[in-house]
Amino acid sequence: MAAGATIVTELAGSALILTGAYRWLGALWLAGFTLIATFVANRSWELPLAQRFMVENAFFEHLGLVGGFLLVA
Repeated sequence: MAAGATIVTELAGSALILTGAYRWLGALWLAGFTLIATFVANRSWELPLAQRFMVENAFFEHLGLVGGFLLVA
């Protein structure tokens, strides 16, 4: 179920942005999804220091994507 919701979110949100129809809604939808997924998947604060760098890098990269989606919105 979660995989299906992820696929629908990514395809529908991208389609809304690319077509220009409700571009703001698609961008906010993808920003919210990316923000939630980032906090769920990239919990660098729970890792030992030696393993933390790559996960923190991905965490901040995805926060940058959220910022980009907010600019589109």
